[in-house]
Amino acid sequence: IVDENKKLKREIFFFKETNMGLIEGKKRRKISYNSDNESE
Repeated sequence: IVDENKKLKREIFFFKETNMGLIEGKKRRKISYNSDNESE
């Protein structure tokens, strides 16, 4: 039972980390896209 809980917690943690990474990546892409347009 303890093992299953640990596994679940790790999966949830990984999922959250991945989501945070995706959101950060989108923000960065937006920022670089905007600055690229301004330089033209």
